[in-house]
Amino acid sequence: MRAPVGRVPVLWLSLLAGLLLAGAGCGLGQTGIDPPMDQIFLPGGLAVDPDGNWLYVINSNNDLRFNAGTLLALDLQKANLDLQRAKAPGETGLPPWPECSTTHFTDDEAPETRGTTLDQPCCFDRLRPHVLNCNERAYVQADATVQIGSFGGDAIIQTYQGVDGESVRRIFMMVRAEPSITFVDVTHGNGSVHMRCNGARYDADQQLLNPFCDDNWRIRRPSGSAITDNVLPEEPHAMALDQAWGILYVAHLTVTVNRQPVGGGVSTIDVNALLDPNAPNVINSIARVVFPTSSVQGVTALTLHDPGKTSGVLYAVARSSADITGLVLQKCHDPGQIQEPGQICDASSPVRDLSLVPGEQITSSVFLPSGTDIRGFLLSPDGKPDENRAYVLHRNTPESTTSSDPAALVVLDRRPDQNGEPANRPSAILEVCSGPTHMQFHDAGRGSLLFITCFEGGQIYVVDPQAPQVMAIIEAGHGPTALTFSPTDPTIAFVAGYADNNVSVIDLEPGSPTEYMVEQDLGFPHAVTQ
Repeated sequence: MRAPVGRVPVLWLSLLAGLLLAGAGCGLGQTGIDPPMDQIFLPGGLAVDPDGNWLYVINSNNDLRFNAGTLLALDLQKANLDLQRAKAPGETGLPPWPECSTTHFTDDEAPETRGTTLDQPCCFDRLRPHVLNCNERAYVQADATVQIGSFGGDAIIQTYQGVDGESVRRIFMMVRAEPSITFVDVTHGNGSVHMRCNGARYDADQQLLNPFCDDNWRIRRPSGSAITDNVLPEEPHAMALDQAWGILYVAHLTVTVNRQPVGGGVSTIDVNALLDPNAPNVINSIARVVFPTSSVQGVTALTLHDPGKTSGVLYAVARSSADITGLVLQKCHDPGQIQEPGQICDASSPVRDLSLVPGEQITSSVFLPSGTDIRGFLLSPDGKPDENRAYVLHRNTPESTTSSDPAALVVLDRRPDQNGEPANRPSAILEVCSGPTHMQFHDAGRGSLLFITCFEGGQIYVVDPQAPQVMAIIEAGHGPTALTFSPTDPTIAFVAGYADNNVSVIDLEPGSPTEYMVEQDLGFPHAVTQ
């Protein structure tokens, strides 16, 4: 049970998370207090099922309160029914939701956070009357929850057809404690979900209740492995999936060679090979060092441009470098042929060389010689190649730069120079919220806009990329760590509240009274300490 406490400053939690994550390469034993199977705690990642009915939440356990983190599934259909009751109580035939009895949510077991019963789990926030606070236990399928290592982060979903033709979702998660890429298979039936990550990778074996994902379901560096072994390097931090080619790219904050940290890097994993239940859990290539001049130049974000095409480029950025490094896969070849960059084998080819070689190199020079902490890079949205722009997100926090430069979005003009190459000249700078960690394009009905998530500022900036200018500021709570959008309704977004121990539902419907506002919290917002 969590100790009843008041709110904890987000800065303290940010420092705690940073300190713990810095030492996440150490092995952690599985002894101590079992994690709850029906709660959200320090969420580090989100993924929405392609059918839009389930939200998968990665609970990081960054404070090591429990002996493991978890992956749980939230029933979005149930949550939405309760939200619709709040919006139009007369149409549901049910009485309106009451006002919450307090503004100070403390312990998870306290009456004000549990609700009267799980059949009546919601109440309106007293300070934000448009926000419906709901007990997440009413929506979690607790018997499907699985346990993973601590310091879990981003998640990404691959879909494939099982041996019986059933559609399977394979969720890949970064787990920095081991370190590993842990994966879980999710299937649906009769309105429920089933998660599998224990035992052999096929359905013949009975799955344990709330298992800890074992080594059959983890790509990791096993104990006793040699430095030269083809194993996953340290500190996975970001991922990108090319579903068409069946390749998972993993960014690393640290890569060690001969026991010395040499910089950040990128690994490539043939995830199609993992569909074979007897395939070993190995990566295809040891991480290439992308930024080798400093041990703190870890790769912070990956952007895959033109996935599924031979022209695709993987762009990598780092926290202490102004360089944006483009990487491409080597050409598909038969043994003995000369390898050339730019083309790769298709998923059925017997030869799958997934080595990365240099591609386009870009420098974001606006904040040189300091202020080079980059956390995102995007090209103009698909379908708008005539814009010829790129967008670079600079975090510029005090620990990463000696200057007083603010966090900012930099626009690069990519129109060809005199040599016919993209000029990548800075054309605009827009100050954004403090501590930005992610940015992504999304169209909720007002065109493709940039959504910038800021952990420290507790905000999401919505930016018109063509102006550029801030269109809206979403107050996202304390420590938003992940933002994702419904695949079936573009007007709905979900944000993980790390310091509030919840997931917030954001309304993006154009013209709605609550557009760009949180309208439902899944989990009563509260901070916890040991």
